[in-house]
Amino acid sequence: MMKKTPIYHEQVQPLPDYPRLCGEQRFDVCVVGGGFTGLSAALELAKAGFRTALLEAAQLGSGASGRNGGQVLTGLAPAMVTVARQLGHAHAQMLWDLSVAAVATLRRGLAEADMADAFRPGFILAANRAVHRAELVEEYNYLTDRLGYEALELLLQPEQIAARLGTRRYVAGLVDHGSGHVNPLAYLNGLARAAEKAGVTVFEQSAACRFVHQPGGEKVNVYTDRGVVRADRLLLCGNAYQRHLATPMQAMIMPVGTYILATAPLPEALAAEILPSGVCVSDMNFVLDYFRMTPDRRMLFGGRVSYSGLPPVAVAHRLKRRMCAIFPALDGVPLTHCWGGKVAITRNRLPHIGRTPQGVYFAHGYSGHGLALSGFVGQVIAKAIAGDLTQFDCFARIDHRPFPGGGMMRAPLLALGALYYRLRDLL
Repeated sequence: MMKKTPIYHEQVQPLPDYPRLCGEQRFDVCVVGGGFTGLSAALELAKAGFRTALLEAAQLGSGASGRNGGQVLTGLAPAMVTVARQLGHAHAQMLWDLSVAAVATLRRGLAEADMADAFRPGFILAANRAVHRAELVEEYNYLTDRLGYEALELLLQPEQIAARLGTRRYVAGLVDHGSGHVNPLAYLNGLARAAEKAGVTVFEQSAACRFVHQPGGEKVNVYTDRGVVRADRLLLCGNAYQRHLATPMQAMIMPVGTYILATAPLPEALAAEILPSGVCVSDMNFVLDYFRMTPDRRMLFGGRVSYSGLPPVAVAHRLKRRMCAIFPALDGVPLTHCWGGKVAITRNRLPHIGRTPQGVYFAHGYSGHGLALSGFVGQVIAKAIAGDLTQFDCFARIDHRPFPGGGMMRAPLLALGALYYRLRDLL
């Protein structure tokens, strides 16, 4: 029977269970959300001497950080050419440099945890149609000529990309040797152990229900069903899973479901035929497919989206059909796992990071491009709390707007827009 839990839980040593918050406790900073952003922020704050509590509604990594496709990518969700058109070249350059630093920071963290081998280098952005080829060339030229990035390779002939991916499905590709892939839960567990060692107090099964500012300042009381944390600062890192906590801020993001299929371990000969270059891959459709091979030779194939909060009908069948259209040789391979989770997207697909007028820090809306960036942003916010706003201001300057339609119509309107782009993908 196919399992509905991420394969990652069977591949890494589990963390211990952390206690539930009960009663009243006092800390310098309260961090809400036990994913990459929250754990990285808490770790950095503890290193800086702040007494830090982290509240997780379920278990660490139960959200997107422990359920994603494992792709560690430079850049942002939109092409950097698009970012430059929106924000200007100077701002795009700063954001690009921070994204490259984010990948380097993740790799350094893995090395410090004796997990350097967990990172597998290489990513290919694969062009589905001839019209995408011009977009790849434009992005390659901008990244190399204007942003000074030298880790790219442009594959403009179908034969070139077929040799790397073991499929003739794509017409061109952009290789980023600076990106790669990793077991995301292994990375998260490493962050958790480091945070605990640094002195972070972690509470699981402790959902933050509401927060109330104390009179006359930024101090805040954060309430769970059984306790309260009284803190000088609050950092919200729940991404798609905390919409009830700060409604005006949450109007800037939309939770979207995405799903991943895992095969049984492939025979060595078949694995050598499929993805012989060992890279992770994402295509260029609006409703994209993304995939990679795990160290134990399982194909992880992701895609499909849901705006309703409910999984699509027969999602495993749909994912298998798309996977086999790319790799027909996988048609008879057993499937072992199919799971889903929520990511938060913004209207402009750029991360929404900032501070409310009452002094609450927040970070969310990585738009499916957050494995490296989210942990780095946690460190950026921790530095801001400590007084260094240099990198924080680069993200906070991005202009964000709420999704149209209000609470009732925003999801249907987004679904209609996505349908338009799906139809365009087929042309």
